[in-house]
Amino acid sequence: MALMDMVLNLIKGAMGGQGQQGGGDMLSNIVTQMLQNGVSGGAGGLLQQLEQAGLGQHVQSWLGSGQNMPVEASQITNALGSSQLGELAAKFGISPDMVSQAMSQYLPAIIDKMSPHGTLQSH
Repeated sequence: MALMDMVLNLIKGAMGGQGQQGGGDMLSNIVTQMLQNGVSGGAGGLLQQLEQAGLGQHVQSWLGSGQNMPVEASQITNALGSSQLGELAAKFGISPDMVSQAMSQYLPAIIDKMSPHGTLQSH
């Protein structure tokens, strides 16, 4: 399954199958865009950037088999920087805050599903 399809399915499932109703599509597109090419190296590059910003315990919990640690939108903003979030937000015509909210809401579950054996799977 392609990364984009996986992300869309996960978000639709998290929204109770309502991913086709406006906001779900926007959130899935934001998270998919960030994972595919929001940062250098895709999802792996994103995780590395989060780890370097002090969110290593969070990332490891998402990769591991235990419970996923939640991440706040402000932590995403601090880790990625307002410039990077602003560029992505501009592509969708939304605020950087909406991007960081979407990432904080969906990233832990998506990374967890992309790493069933503790290693990030690219597809």
